[in-house]
Amino acid sequence: MGWPQITWIVVTSLVLGMTLMLHSQPRTDRYNFWWKLFDTLVTAAVLWAGDFFGYANAAQPSAAAQAYRSDVIRSARLDWGINAPVADFAAQLHQESGRNPRAVSPVGAQGLAQFMPSIADWFSRTMPDLASNQPFNPAWAIRALTRYDRWLWERISAHD
Repeated sequence: MGWPQITWIVVTSLVLGMTLMLHSQPRTDRYNFWWKLFDTLVTAAVLWAGDFFGYANAAQPSAAAQAYRSDVIRSARLDWGINAPVADFAAQLHQESGRNPRAVSPVGAQGLAQFMPSIADWFSRTMPDLASNQPFNPAWAIRALTRYDRWLWERISAHD
């Protein structure tokens, strides 16, 4: 149980306690202790049904994603700056090859970033730091992916 749940329990307990202290005073409205207790129990049931009091089970990144995490961050920030869309590149690698650096598609795309041989050859001649043209090398593929996405982004204009 985290601080939101504990805060709700403490505040609700304080409100019920104050309502109980005032319960002996005559009131003409329906907001006495019993109504407040009923309201609290209904609210607690709704929160319980919505798993407010449960534990969050966030998925952890896979071992394959962790293996290339620092390379993706470093390469993305080199091309895109400190606010690089790192998650987009990680998702692209997952979609393209399932993070398998030896992947080859049925049409011939190769490596982690799934570059077609002709595109990899052209792009390695265009970018001097990618001259080695190694689509099966994860570091080269990640660097080429972020650089190629940046190259495309600079040349495509759209209204939004």
